[in-house]
Amino acid sequence: MGRASSTAVPALNAGRGYAAVAHGFREELRRAIETVVSNPRTGPLYGGRVRRYVFPRYPFSLVYILRGEEVEIVAVAQGRRRPGYWRSRL
Repeated sequence: MGRASSTAVPALNAGRGYAAVAHGFREELRRAIETVVSNPRTGPLYGGRVRRYVFPRYPFSLVYILRGEEVEIVAVAQGRRRPGYWRSRL
């Protein structure tokens, strides 16, 4: 039977940490989508017709517009890099 190197266990634990963060982010995204779909006017206007829902725990926003009764998600935007990169999608 083989043995793991002394660096394998910390790396494995770090990987579990990333998995937990990814799971938390997915849950935050799911909640954001549910909130916006159930109450589309919940997000404040962000210039013109664009609205955004700011994630409470992560530096991201759900950027969306209303098209009649439908919510169109434009971007899941990182709040600290390239602000407004999604504007060309409108």
